[in-house]
Amino acid sequence: MDIDKSSATLNKLEDLKANYVILSEKLVTDLCIVLHGDKEKSWETRLLNVIWKFSHCISKDELVLCLNKVAQHYTPELPEIKSQENFLLTSPERESLLSCGGEASSYSIDFSVAIQDEASHYDEKVKSWTEKENAARHNSTIPISKLADAFTIDLPIAARNNTAKECLHRLDLARAMGPDLNPHKSDTLASVMSTIMLPEEQILKALQNEMELYLPAFIQVIELDFSHREAYKVMKTEQLEKLDKFFQTCQKQKEDVIKEALYKKAKIFASIENASISGDVKLSSEDFLKKMLHKAGGALKKAEDKQNVESLERERNNECAICYSKFSMKRKRACLDPCGHANACFGCASKAWKRQPNCPWCKTVVEKPIPLPPTLYL
Repeated sequence: MDIDKSSATLNKLEDLKANYVILSEKLVTDLCIVLHGDKEKSWETRLLNVIWKFSHCISKDELVLCLNKVAQHYTPELPEIKSQENFLLTSPERESLLSCGGEASSYSIDFSVAIQDEASHYDEKVKSWTEKENAARHNSTIPISKLADAFTIDLPIAARNNTAKECLHRLDLARAMGPDLNPHKSDTLASVMSTIMLPEEQILKALQNEMELYLPAFIQVIELDFSHREAYKVMKTEQLEKLDKFFQTCQKQKEDVIKEALYKKAKIFASIENASISGDVKLSSEDFLKKMLHKAGGALKKAEDKQNVESLERERNNECAICYSKFSMKRKRACLDPCGHANACFGCASKAWKRQPNCPWCKTVVEKPIPLPPTLYL
């Protein structure tokens, strides 16, 4: 029944539209239902896809909460440790680990700032390309406006009109005086009169041709401008489509990297949670030794039950390595922090530590000797 309910809930979440503003509490509740029913732990990918689908509808804290719940369910328990040697890091490795730990927080902040400031880099590029586009649009040996203004230089409108009026006046005057000057209607005289008035006619014809240049040129320029605008619009549309596809691809690639890293981080935190070390981190050295020895006592008891008593007794050192007195309820064994050697009694270890704060066996700098409870060690 739980499996059927969980499967139905998961199907319902997957069928919801991505723009559906889902309440965070409902999403968390549904996730818990699905996780409870996924006994075989086979829905991890499907659940992650649901979370990414609604990630824009919830806050970042709620996103982390959902990821942590999924990671907690699908992160295996701690494996059995076969050997401590794999975890005893060398000094350089320890220094590197601690150094990375200190830098992790600053890296995460820098990473967040870099992502948020990403748009400014594109804005600078857009500004640069806009300037280049404007420069290309005006890149000409002679500007068009300068060429257009040249039409008005040689014959301004007033000069053109005055010249035409003067020529027309002369022609009218010549036509009026023609019969008086040529009473015999002589062809020769008429030819002479025509020759005399030819410059005026040429000027009028030239002015007419000059005025007829404007309209065709104006129409052609307007038609070309319209054609160029349409071509520019098509080119810009294609350009924007390519840019849109490009930015979507860039966004998808970066999202995939960040999503994968986010879930890996959730899995790592789940592993830490499984280790149940959060409470132990605050333990003092003495309390931690008590806990460790208490558990070691149980393991020692099991070893004794397996008839390993003789070998363990031979290996166990029951005397102080300095004064050779046996350890007892009054003469407690001392543990040197942090190296862990416990071969001397607390009295001898304290005296030796005051003289020289180094472990006699490994030369490690000792913070202080810690008395061990006899009931736990003996």
